[in-house]
Formats: sequence, C-alpha cells, structure tokens
Amino acid sequence: MSPSITSPRPSTPETQHQRLNSSPPPTNILLNHHTLLTTNPEAFKFQAAASLQLRLNPTIPNDSSLIPPPSDTNLIISPYNTPHHLLDLQTLNPASQLLAKALTLFHPIRLDYATAPYTESFNWDSVFGFLRKQAKSEGYTWGKRHENLFYVVVFRSTLTADADGEKLHVLDEMSLREAVAGGGLLKYWFGNVDGERRGLATCEFSTL
Repeated sequence: MSPSITSPRPSTPETQHQRLNSSPPPTNILLNHHTLLTTNPEAFKFQAAASLQLRLNPTIPNDSSLIPPPSDTNLIISPYNTPHHLLDLQTLNPASQLLAKALTLFHPIRLDYATAPYTESFNWDSVFGFLRKQAKSEGYTWGKRHENLFYVVVFRSTLTADADGEKLHVLDEMSLREAVAGGGLLKYWFGNVDGERRGLATCEFSTL
C-alpha cells in the first residue's frame, strides 16, 4: 500500500510546547505535520513517503469553519519519523531549505543499489528537477558555486553473520540524533542488506 496522509497521532508535551512558543513560519517552509505520516521506515526508504509533508500549493480555506490540517516546519529527513530525528527548516538558509525539500523525493531506482554505482542507483533526475522547479517557484536565484556547497557521504558495508541488528539499530538512531542536533544534515538514507549482507547508507550535508 502506498503511503498517505492520515489522522494525526496524539501530540506530546514537547510538540505542544513548540506550537505555543513559535511564530508563524513563511508559507514556503510550511509542512504537513509529521504525525500525519506513517512511522514505517520502509515507506521512507523506498516510497519517498516524506514528500507527503510538502505543501506545494498552500492555501487558506475560504470557509472559515474549515480547520486546516496540522502544520509544522520539522521535516522528516530519514527513515525515522520521530521528533528527535526531524530537521527544522527554519534553521536553514534558503538554498538548504530547497535541497532538503527536494531530497524528500529521494529513493533507489534499482535493486542492487548496495553495490551499483552511486549516481546510477537513485532518482537524482527527479530530485534535481523538483529542486529547479521549486527554486523558480520561490524566486530563488542560485549564487556562485562556492556560495552553495553541499556534500555527499556514502557508506558501504558488509554485515558479519553474528552482527547484532538490534544494537546496530539503536546506535544508528543515536548517531542520527546527534547529527541532526549538530546541524548541516539535510538527508540520511539507508537501505536493506542484500543476500550477501551488503548494505549502503548515505547522507547529504550543507555547509554551516
């Protein structure tokens, strides 16, 4: 089943505090609240579920009795749809905001992504096509190359037969939480290991 927008999950004291203490954000970074989306990591890995947060044509209902869906500026940038793993778009410059939103479309386009050439394994054409379209829509003009530097990190690994998957998962979540808190991370993606226990993970960073 394809991922879709659902009813919001109950808010936590943390999210309630964020809503009470934040000013209205610009509409270009207004997102569907992350609690409206699934928490299934597979949907974010292979079906670009995070793109469902994007409000490509945000409008104000003409009928004042209609309540708009919950919104936020915290973007899902990994297979983890949990508060500590979200990226607040308000902390980014316009170029990084645009790229972070475009990377919600990121997903593999071939089954052997763990070993295939990196640039041929993902839907980069779709990501950059969307990026160009959104930049034009928001009136953003890219500066000189040195003003918009982004970095890609690729991790390739082979798990041993006795690797503790549960511990690795916990360490992965903790590492991502630190990376988000440290700033600069725009996307973190990892796939599933293949029949020979080979895997791939990747990150996209901006300069701080």
